[in-house]
Amino acid sequence: MAAVPTDGTAVGNTTLIKLLGWPEDQYWSTREGLIDEGVLERGRGKGGSVRLVLASSAAGLELGPQAAPPETLADDPALAYEKEAKLYPPMREVIASGKVRPAKPLAVEITAMQGRRATGGRWSRPDIVAVEVKTYQYVPGKFIEVTTFEVKPLDYIDVSAVYEALSHLRAATHS
Repeated sequence: MAAVPTDGTAVGNTTLIKLLGWPEDQYWSTREGLIDEGVLERGRGKGGSVRLVLASSAAGLELGPQAAPPETLADDPALAYEKEAKLYPPMREVIASGKVRPAKPLAVEITAMQGRRATGGRWSRPDIVAVEVKTYQYVPGKFIEVTTFEVKPLDYIDVSAVYEALSHLRAATHS
């Protein structure tokens, strides 16, 4: 941890491996453990980077076993959509933080609430969309990846929710 800047600036993975003098497998397993614990977060760069999670940025979300239990929903389907809409902002924040996917996305937008605008059919509009630019070690160039997320309250997860998420693959790289 002494090699990671305390002010929240990013430091490259390659630089850290050289500074620490560790074998790569030890570095990567330690790095992933610290990311999972919320001590470090992933950053951008050719070989990737990490930065210290500052207390002010981590204070906004409370995740893990100490988080409040999910609300139970009534049998009324109209209440399901009301409760689902309340899940969008916290889910957007978690996705934007880079804890869901390996790279921090360029943009994360809530696309579910667009009124009666024509969408192209049933299940054609995802709840949340994330866009990121990816580079691969053995493939030249940069690639845009679009990931869609379908958010459902715990009581309303069923096979139709899975089909709804899968239907987004016609316009996204991941769903």
